[in-house]
Formats: sequence, C-alpha cells, structure tokens
Amino acid sequence: MNTLGVIPARGNSQRLPGKNLLPCGGKSLLQWTCEAAAASQLDEWVVSTDWHDVAQFCNNNGYPWQNRGLPDVFTPILDVLHSLASQHDATHVMLLQPTSPLRTAADIDVCLDMMAGGCQSVASYEDIGKHQELLTTNGAIFGCKLEYARTPQLRGFDHRVYIMPPERSIDVDTAAQLRLCDSILTQGAECE
Repeated sequence: MNTLGVIPARGNSQRLPGKNLLPCGGKSLLQWTCEAAAASQLDEWVVSTDWHDVAQFCNNNGYPWQNRGLPDVFTPILDVLHSLASQHDATHVMLLQPTSPLRTAADIDVCLDMMAGGCQSVASYEDIGKHQELLTTNGAIFGCKLEYARTPQLRGFDHRVYIMPPERSIDVDTAAQLRLCDSILTQGAECE
C-alpha cells in the first residue's frame, strides 16, 4: 500500500477569504494539517494549490506542494485527487482538508491502519446523536483505494468509519468556527 496524502488549499474561499492561511492557535489552518501529515505514517503527502500565497508559505516552511495543474479553480476535488495520486504512483489516496486543524497524526494513522487491513475506503465521522448513534462526516479525513478516488463519496463497498470526538471534529467554514478552534488550540497549548 502506497498512500498519498493530499491537502487541497485553494485561495478562493467565499465565506472566509484566504482561510487556509488564517491564524488559528498560533499557526495557520494549513500549518496544522501539514504538521499532522508530516508526523503521520503517510508514505508521501503534498499540498495542492492554485494560490501563490500558499505556494510561498509551503516554500518558506519546506512543505511539498504542487500546482493544481487543472483547468480552473472549480475543478472537482475528485479530479485533483486522482490526478495527483497517479502522478505519485500511489495505490491509495487520503484527503486532508486544511479546515480541520484539530485532526491529529494519530487520527490519520488509525485510518491508514484501517486501509492497510484491506478496506476500500475510510472516512472520519462525528457522532451527533443525543440518544442514539447518528453519524455525520466531519471532513477531516477521507481515504480510499485509487480506483474509488473518482466516486462522489470517495467510497468503496467495504467502507470503514472512524469516529472522532466532537471537540476535534470542527470543520472551519465560518469566522465563528475559526474563533472556536483558536480558543481550543490556545487553551491546549496553555495546558501543555
């Protein structure tokens, strides 16, 4: 199994312009994800971007990056994953959104272990049920065999669920979510 981690970091966020480089807990959202990928057991990982500022950030920090190299910024992420994985001779691909700064290397490694166990795909979820289990994807991790990288849900027939705790399942899409993550990460740093 050769797994490529892909961190998509476009520059055209509608709700939070430039959000991938916004500060959160003393680092940018993108830096949290790059550090988790680097500390994980991924065979290789890369930031995929169409934005000069992200490319410069990656160069300044020694993070691997590639230009999206696809027709426009609205190219579906599935096409980006498949294109990059085939360029890197990967058999598996793992999508790591930079908007999930609370995901850890340990979370990534558990999902890698699930895929190494033979499943076709895995994704991270949050249990939002009050009285019964009710799962929703939290956007932190999507992994699959390369042949499933073009399916709409990145999902094979043998799909595994990795449940993350709610306090680490925040996907930053609004200023309020950014402030919440900043508070959690800042408090966590103070506790260490």
